[in-house]
Parts: sequence; structure tokens; C-alpha cells
Amino acid sequence: MFNIGPQEMIVIFVVALVVLGPEKLPGLGRAIGKGLAEFRRASAELRGSLEREMQNIEQEAKMRETVKDAVTTPVETAALHEGEHSSELPYDSHPEVHSESHEQQYLP
Repeated sequence: MFNIGPQEMIVIFVVALVVLGPEKLPGLGRAIGKGLAEFRRASAELRGSLEREMQNIEQEAKMRETVKDAVTTPVETAALHEGEHSSELPYDSHPEVHSESHEQQYLP
């Protein structure tokens, strides 16, 4: 992590022992250990949160691309190409609209 070898660690420990004394050194060690553990938990939580957000963004982008493709791709069916089974009825299939008697009822 900090590229500190065993000799440097011994020197740091001796200096801390002299400066803080034997009573406060174990408490300081516990506090540093708790701080490092909390830092590791927080960084793992942040990493997980960022990964989840990136996955959500990727999924959202895929959905947008799918919707864009669906909107821009024309729907082609065999019935419309062949002209059969279309939703429009032929002219003769509406006798009530095209009959002369029906037109005369509405003419003045």
C-alpha cells in the first residue's frame, strides 16, 4: 500500500511508543484499525453503488436503442403487401352508404 518495509515499520512503531507511551499505543492501534476498516467498507459500498448505476445506465441505453429501432423500423405484413385482408372494405360492401335510396333521403 505505502511500500513500507519491515525495518521502516519497526522504526515507526518505536517512535510511536516513545511519543505516546505504552498506555495510549494500543488504543491508537485500535482506532487506526477501525478507521481503516470503515474506509474499506465505505469504498466497497461506493464501488458497488457506482457499478449498479453503470449497469442501470447501460440497460437504459439498450432500452432506448430498442425503442428507437422499433419506432424507426417500418412494420411490414404480408397482408398489406398482397392487398388481401386489408382493413378497408371494398366500395360495394357498404350498400347503405352507396345506395341511391339512401342518398335521396339526405338530398333536399
